[in-house]
Amino acid sequence: MSVYVDTKYRIKRNEEYDDNMRYIVQDLKIVQSMSELLVACALIGFNNTAYVEFDKNTQDGVLMQFFTQRHYDLMDLIAYAHKKSQSVLKDNEKYKIFESYANGGFPIFVKCLEINLEQPEKNDRLAILKRYYSLLLSGGFLK
Repeated sequence: MSVYVDTKYRIKRNEEYDDNMRYIVQDLKIVQSMSELLVACALIGFNNTAYVEFDKNTQDGVLMQFFTQRHYDLMDLIAYAHKKSQSVLKDNEKYKIFESYANGGFPIFVKCLEINLEQPEKNDRLAILKRYYSLLLSGGFLK
């Protein structure tokens, strides 16, 4: 169970990826929500040591209320594994770590699912969903 949750914090996204993330959630509907996409990308980023900080973030971060207890626990796990110190679990630094792994994991997510962001009309949603579930079941997002 998560030790500390700042309910007023908003999980940020890299402004550079914002439109593409919205496309994946709202148009392709590969995941049900932005929070689910961020968690998937953070896990992929962590598992591939893709920690990428960003300076320019979106204005409308994702409210903590849209994340589940399991998501909070995963945020804690990622932060602890990154820092190797329990102290990170008690402040907002853990969210910055999570955001950086999600940022690093997003391009890997797109590549693994073969999502064409340059020509979205060429995307076959069903084929992308099949790749997504296949990769989830096989652990294919892991190194």
